[in-house]
Amino acid sequence: MDLRGELQRVAQALLLMVALSLIGFATWRSQVVQARTDAAVADVDTKLRIAVEWAALTENNRTPTPATMTSSEASAEAALRPTMAATSKTISGLQKTLGAMPLTDADRAALDAIAKARQGMLDARKQAQALKAAGQAYEGLQAVEKQYVPAAEAYAQTQRDFIALQAAAKQALSETAAAERRTTITLVSLAALAVVA
Repeated sequence: MDLRGELQRVAQALLLMVALSLIGFATWRSQVVQARTDAAVADVDTKLRIAVEWAALTENNRTPTPATMTSSEASAEAALRPTMAATSKTISGLQKTLGAMPLTDADRAALDAIAKARQGMLDARKQAQALKAAGQAYEGLQAVEKQYVPAAEAYAQTQRDFIALQAAAKQALSETAAAERRTTITLVSLAALAVVA
C-alpha cells in the first residue's frame, strides 16, 4: 500500500469537500442576501406606489379648489364637493396604510411633515370657504391666494420629498445588496485560494 498515494487521495478529497462547502456557503449567502433585499425592496415599492397615488389624488383635489373658491357660482363648488370628499377619504386611507407599514425614522419624519402640511392646507381651504360663505368674497380670494395656494404647494412638496426618500431607499438597498454579494464572492475566492495554496 502506497502511503503517499493514499495521502494525496485524502488531501484531494478534503480539498473537494472544502471547495464544495465554499460553493455551498456562497450560494446560501447569496440567497439570503437576495431574499432580504427582495423583501425590503417590496416594502419600499409599496410605499412608493402608495405615495405616488396619494400625490396624484392630492393634485386632483388641489387643482380645482382655487377655481371653486373664487367662482361666484355656488354650483361649481357643489358639483365638485362629492368627488373631492371621496378623494379626501381615499387619501386618508392611504395615509393610514402608509402609517401602518414598517417605517424608518426618516419615513416617520417625512409622513409627519406630510400630515402637518396637509392639515395646514385643509385649514387654509376651510378658512377661505368660510370667508366666501360669509359673503366676504374679496377676503376669501385673498385667503386662497395668500394662504391656501402656498399651503397646498407646501403639502405637495412634502409628498415629493417622501417619494424621493423612497426612491433613494430603493437605490441604497440595491447598492447594499450588490456590495454584500461582492464581499461574499471575495471572501469565498480568498478562502479557495488559501486552501489551494
